[in-house]
Amino acid sequence: MISCACAVQIKAQNTFQNNGPNVGIGTDAPNAKLEVVGPVRFTLREQVTANGNVQINNSDGHFMLFSSSLGPSSYNSIVQPGDQAIIYSGNDKGTGSFVIAPWSWEAGGNGLRMDKIGNVSIGTPDSKGYKLAVNGNAIFARVRVKSPANWPDYVFDKQYSLLPLSALEKYITVHNHLPEIPSADEVHKEGIELFEMNQKLLQKVEELTLHMIELNKRLDSQEKLIAAQQQQILIQEKRMKEK
Repeated sequence: MISCACAVQIKAQNTFQNNGPNVGIGTDAPNAKLEVVGPVRFTLREQVTANGNVQINNSDGHFMLFSSSLGPSSYNSIVQPGDQAIIYSGNDKGTGSFVIAPWSWEAGGNGLRMDKIGNVSIGTPDSKGYKLAVNGNAIFARVRVKSPANWPDYVFDKQYSLLPLSALEKYITVHNHLPEIPSADEVHKEGIELFEMNQKLLQKVEELTLHMIELNKRLDSQEKLIAAQQQQILIQEKRMKEK
């Protein structure tokens, strides 16, 4: 057994057999081939390369690559030159999932996992095919969703068929929810697509706006009619008084 609590500088190549001694730095009783108790620092003086700075391999071809900066030809096309990166390969074919998991004896899928095609799951072991799956609460300062072409401004098209209020009333009486909006049972079972729901809600707001505009026109028309009738009554009363 070799142990040392002082600074060590080794220039020659050292080879130990598999059943050779454990090496300890900062400990008199190392429990592995190399055990270091205390801060550890690696300083690499070579220039930036695609191979990164520190690479850990096992006999199955798995490797973990740590780099403070990557060169123009990195292991993954998504990594750009100069990126700070941790790259994991499940085997020599470049497959496998990268997992960050807190130490726990309890199962439950806590932690973060990114599979070989870039799907990320947090708090759950399976993203179910989604690019991001979160089992728990999430908070965002700002979210931007790219809009498809069918944003509900088509409601304002003159060719749009607006459901009459009488027909809408009958639908609500029978189904207990608005047309094209999922029922409470459907939401409870399937959840909702936020962007799709925002589209539908905007569609209903725009339809409601059109109904309000139409009702306001009718109200204006009735007010004008009432005002004209009142004016006619005043004229008739005036004529009767003159007689």
